Amino acid sequence: MSFLIAGLKWPRTEKKLGIIYSEQMIHPDSKEWLLPRINPCCENCNNNNYYKIIKSYYKPLIVLPIGALRTEYRNTCPECNETIVLDPQEFWKIKPFLRLNKKKEKGLVEETEFQSKLEDLYKQ
Repeated sequence: MSFLIAGLKWPRTEKKLGIIYSEQMIHPDSKEWLLPRINPCCENCNNNNYYKIIKSYYKPLIVLPIGALRTEYRNTCPECNETIVLDPQEFWKIKPFLRLNKKKEKGLVEETEFQSKLEDLYKQ
């Protein structure tokens, strides 16, 4: 019976965390790219508007307090769905931008407040 369970393939659950625009990934003072391992343009289709950030994980079969299993954060092109798995350090660098962009999309932040918070993120 255990060999049957071991052979099962669990589907990964995906959740869109937000988007990050290409111009946000360039530090305005130093012109340094925020994620050096990731190209500013998609390598497949040369799209350079923004990237979708997706959280991918396995849900446990039984509801346990352990949470998601083997979490991955993926940088995905919105045009061709080319995907690059982010390192945890890379994800933590862009996470504040994702939160800020999500607030702007929902209309919780005005443009002037958005720009000032964006400048504060670059100073950190």
